[in-house]
Amino acid sequence: DGNGDPIGQTTADGSGNWSFTPGAPLPDGTVINAVAQDAAGNNSGPATTTVDAVAPPAPLLSVSADGTLLSGTAEPNSQVRIVVNGDTANPITVNVDGSGNFSLPFAPPLIAGELISAVAIDLAGNTSGPATINAPDLAPPDISVPEAADTWINAAEIGDGIQVDVTVRPTMQVGQVITVRFAGQNGYEADVSHTLTAADIAAGSVTVTLTPPAGMGPFPEGASTITAEVAGGTASAPEGFTIDTVPPATPVLSLVGNLLTISAEPGTELTVTLTVGGVTATATVTADNSGLASLNLLTDLDIDFTWDQLLNAQVSVVGSDPAGNPSNVASIGIGTSIEQPVTIGNFGVDVSLNPLNPRFGFSGTTEPDSSVVIRVITPALNVELLPIQADSSGNFSLNLLSPTILSQLGLNITDILNLGSQISFNLVSTDSNGNDSAAYGVTLSPNGLSLNIGQIDVNGTSGNDVLSGANGSSEHINGGDGSDLIFNVGSGDRVVAGNGDDAIQVTATNFVSIDGGAGFDTLILANGIDLDYNSVGVGTLSNIERIDLGTGDSGSVLTLTAAEVAAITDGNDTLQITGENNDVLNVIGAVNTGTTQLINGVTYDVYTFGSTTLLVEDNSVQVVA
Repeated sequence: DGNGDPIGQTTADGSGNWSFTPGAPLPDGTVINAVAQDAAGNNSGPATTTVDAVAPPAPLLSVSADGTLLSGTAEPNSQVRIVVNGDTANPITVNVDGSGNFSLPFAPPLIAGELISAVAIDLAGNTSGPATINAPDLAPPDISVPEAADTWINAAEIGDGIQVDVTVRPTMQVGQVITVRFAGQNGYEADVSHTLTAADIAAGSVTVTLTPPAGMGPFPEGASTITAEVAGGTASAPEGFTIDTVPPATPVLSLVGNLLTISAEPGTELTVTLTVGGVTATATVTADNSGLASLNLLTDLDIDFTWDQLLNAQVSVVGSDPAGNPSNVASIGIGTSIEQPVTIGNFGVDVSLNPLNPRFGFSGTTEPDSSVVIRVITPALNVELLPIQADSSGNFSLNLLSPTILSQLGLNITDILNLGSQISFNLVSTDSNGNDSAAYGVTLSPNGLSLNIGQIDVNGTSGNDVLSGANGSSEHINGGDGSDLIFNVGSGDRVVAGNGDDAIQVTATNFVSIDGGAGFDTLILANGIDLDYNSVGVGTLSNIERIDLGTGDSGSVLTLTAAEVAAITDGNDTLQITGENNDVLNVIGAVNTGTTQLINGVTYDVYTFGSTTLLVEDNSVQVVA
C-alpha cells in the first residue's frame, strides 16, 4: 500500500494478465503500489493507483425550451448514460469534459413531455443515482370557449371579453407561455399570453380572457376562430363560432280573437308572458322562415285561462335570436287590443207581394266598405250570389227582383213572389282587412202582402270564435263548439254558447236567455251595469260557472238568492264571482266559511249559500251577506 506495507502477491498468466482480490475491501482513497518481478528476480518500476469506491453524484439535467438540446453537469471526465422515454434497450452515452459539462442534441426535438433519465459513470465504473427531467410539452393544448358552446357569442357574453379554457397537462412546465389567438372577419386578430404557474399545473386548467387590442375597436361580427399554442409549438385545432351582438327587432303583435300573431325576424325564439292579476303564464314559440309565429292564448300557455281572465290580461313578448340577444319587449293589453268582430245588423225588407206592384228588397249594415256574400235559400234552392259591396257607411242592399239577381237564381219575378216567406238568407261580411263575420241566418215572416224580418241567427264554428250581438237587433247567437267570446249581448238576444269554456258579455239585462252549455262558462257584466236576477225583465241564465262583475268601470251590483244560484249554475251548484273592490255582491243569507280555495293561482273565499257554494275572489268584491 502507500505506506510500503505488502498487501499480497499474485502470478500473471501466460498472457501476462493478472488480478488480485484483497481479503477485505480496501478503504476509499487507499494508494496501491505494484511491482512486477520476472523469473530471474528482476523488478520493474512501481505502478500506482488509488482506490475509488464512491459513486459520483447524479447529473444535473436541463432541456432547451424548444426540445432540441439536453445539457447538464456531472463529475468531470465521467460518462453520462441517457434513456429517453423508457427506451432502456437503446441508451445514449455522452462524455463529460474536464469542466464537468455535457450536452446532447435531439433531432427531431423532444416536444411531447417525454421522460428523460440519466446516470453518471465515473472512470472507476461507479454509477450515480438517476436524474430525471421531462422534455418540454409543446403539443397543441385542448381549449374550449364556454360562451360559444352554442356556436354563438352574443352582446352580453362578449361584454367582458372572450373567456378561453385551456387544459394544462401534468407534463407542462412552470414558466411555459400559453398564447391564445383570435381571428375574425376582415383580418382582425388579437392574442393574449399567460405564463404557467405551479398552481395552474396543479389545477389542470387555466382560463385566459381575450379582449380587443388597443385601437382595434370591438371584436367584429361574424364567423371567428380561436386557437392556442404552448411556447410557440403547434397551434390547437380552431374553435369556431359566430359573433352576433345585434339584438333582433322588437316583435310586432296582433290579436284576432284568442290567436296572438307575432311578427319577428325568422328563427327568433319568442317568449310569451301573460299576466292576470298576480298569476303569470308563459310559452315559447319560434318565428318561421317568413318571420311569423302564432299562439292560442286559451290553450297554448302553461296555465289555462278563461276568456274573461284574458280580457283583463297583459301579454308581453320578448324575442331572442339564435345568439341569445334579446329584443325589446312588446306588450299589449288583450282587452283593449282585441278586435271587435265584424257584425251584420239592422236588417230590413221592403217587400210587396202584389203582382201589380212587386218589390223585394233586403238590406242591412256592416263594417264600411265590406264585401257581403249573401246566399239565398228556398225549399228547392241554395244559391250564393256574387258579392255586393257595403258603402262607406256600411249600408248594403239587395233587390231580388233585379234581372241580375233573378239570373243568378234562375227564377223569375213570379217565382220570387210565390215563394215569399219561404225565402231566407245566409250572410257573411268580410271587412277591408280580410276579417270575416260570423255566419248570419235571416228568416222572413209573412205580414199580409208584405214580409217582416223573422229570426236572426248568429252562428259560430266548431273552433274558438269571437262573436258579437249587433245593436238594434234581437238575435239568436249560437256559439257552437270551442271556447267562444260573445260580446254585446243585449235587448232581446238569446245565447246558446255550446260546448267549450265560453265568456258572454252582457250590455243590458233584458236579454231573453243565456245558456252557457257544457264547459266552464263566464257571464261578464259590461260598463258597470247592475244585475238583480229577481227583477222584472231580466233574462234567464243557465249553465254559468262564473260571473265577472267587470273591470275598469264604475262598479256593478249583483243580487242573487240561493235558489237563483242553483238555477244559474250547472249540476255542481258552485258559482265563482270575480270583480273589483267597487263591485258589490248581495247574497243575503250566505255564510263565509272562513276558508279559501286556490284555483289557477287565484285565491277565492268560500261561502255556503243554501245548497250551493259561492267562491268570491279574495280582496276584490264587496260581499253583503
